[in-house]
Amino acid sequence: MLGVLVRRYSTRQSISEILQQKSLGKCDVSGWVRNARKQKENTFLDLTDGSSFTHLQVVLPSSLVPHDLKNHSALRVSGDLIASNHKGQEVELHAQEIKVINSCEEPYPLQPRKHFSLNFVRQFPCYKSKTNSISSILRIRNRLTQAIHQYFQDNGYIQIHTPILTSNDCEGGGEVFKITETKSKTKNNSEETNLEYFDKPVFLTVSGQLHLEAICNGISKVYNFNPAFRAEKGRTRRHLSEFWMVEAEMAFVEDIHVLMDGIEELIKNVTINFLKYQAEDLKSFAKSAKVEDRTEILRNMVSLGFHRITFTEACQMLSDAGQFDKVVDDFSREHELYLCKKLGGPVFVYNWPRSSKPFYMRTCQEDSDLVYCVDLLVPGVGELCGGSLREISATALESRVEGSELEWYIDMRRKGSAPTAGFGLGFERLIQWLIGAENIKDTIPFYRSSHECQL
Repeated sequence: MLGVLVRRYSTRQSISEILQQKSLGKCDVSGWVRNARKQKENTFLDLTDGSSFTHLQVVLPSSLVPHDLKNHSALRVSGDLIASNHKGQEVELHAQEIKVINSCEEPYPLQPRKHFSLNFVRQFPCYKSKTNSISSILRIRNRLTQAIHQYFQDNGYIQIHTPILTSNDCEGGGEVFKITETKSKTKNNSEETNLEYFDKPVFLTVSGQLHLEAICNGISKVYNFNPAFRAEKGRTRRHLSEFWMVEAEMAFVEDIHVLMDGIEELIKNVTINFLKYQAEDLKSFAKSAKVEDRTEILRNMVSLGFHRITFTEACQMLSDAGQFDKVVDDFSREHELYLCKKLGGPVFVYNWPRSSKPFYMRTCQEDSDLVYCVDLLVPGVGELCGGSLREISATALESRVEGSELEWYIDMRRKGSAPTAGFGLGFERLIQWLIGAENIKDTIPFYRSSHECQL
């Protein structure tokens, strides 16, 4: 009979556990010194281990302060956890023993009680997790990750690990990273020859969609949560070369509104989860990054329905505004943000011109120049999510696809495949929108963009 595993590897509690449980008495904790305030009799330390936005106050006699204790040093502290009569904290640790595990040498770029812009913090990837703003973002990122998996698992989806290396350029935009040849020395090490590792062009994936469609040919509800790569040259505040994508595919779906329902439900569910568990981190980020606290905005968002308009209706709205040139087949970011502002929240725009969309989208029955496609636009970011009904006609796909790399994709339509629909959501853009971050580079632990790859 299987029993419950007991945690034996450590008796040390995290600071988050200590602050939540408030179990007074003997306490052993480790962390980093966020700030030290030395007075004549006592010294007060703000100790953090990254598990919570709130630090634990440690009180010790100034005579016991180690000579090598400095801000950002790593410590181990033992003592008594007692109730605190100081405003803003319920408990504090009165230290009886303190050990400096590793002192922090000067100079250190991020000093306590000073405000540093995220642009400055970004230059120090080794140290940025000690800042309030970035540690809050990383805890939020973790919560959103778990909430996304929970939503899909609770709704009958199977997670699929789609490949990072692929011979398919799903979007057809050409902004892909190609896997290059390797070099090998001859037996006498006198020469080097170029050897192709693969027998055809292979790229870092821009999307796992086509692979999900293949699996959806036998498992009707699937999703992935994988890294994706785009060799985009633009250096904007909402683009990354390496990012994470949430993608889902559903069989037996033939109504674009069913797809929109699924996207809206996912986003609202993960937002509710995030606000339930990480509301304090959202406030902490807003305060440390000096941006608007979005708590009430998000609460209002989950209580209202997302707007839904056709591409034609959106174009008319932009034309009526009298400040934009005529839209041909796609929107600029200014168009996207205007529509969100005009309608007051997230906006689904659906039924787009075929000329602006990839080959796999299904033709609208009402107008052959349009496809059953939807983009979700959100305030401050623009496009967050894109999806479509997938083309079910092998003949139609043959007329759009050249070459043999996608023969398997076309052939599925001839061998009992069901109609499918799916979407892809940029995870970092979701974070950027929810917390109000100005630059998407701050939403990921280590960002990669054109000409930038630290560590």
